[in-house]
Amino acid sequence: MANAIYILAEASGKSRYNPYELGTDIDQLLERLEYGDVVEKRYQIWEYPTGKISAIEADRVLDGKDYYSTPYGAEGLVWSPRLVPLETNTEKVSSAYEHLVTH
Repeated sequence: MANAIYILAEASGKSRYNPYELGTDIDQLLERLEYGDVVEKRYQIWEYPTGKISAIEADRVLDGKDYYSTPYGAEGLVWSPRLVPLETNTEKVSSAYEHLVTH
């Protein structure tokens, strides 16, 4: 979607996520995530204005030495984050967007 704004939301308890960062470039938001955090489901991506909420998963299983790796390491692509649709909740995402824009 050309005018989509993405919200990175971080886990804050069991199945609860708090939105904390806005961006228009999904790749830029995802490239800083560490593999371990993705495997532990510490983040979600919310899309405004569509209300789409997605989990973030790694495209492969890595061994322990790469647990703290970001997608791009010194030798190139280590793993890729992918979005897995969970639900659509326009009210929740719109509220999060308004909160982040005004605070």
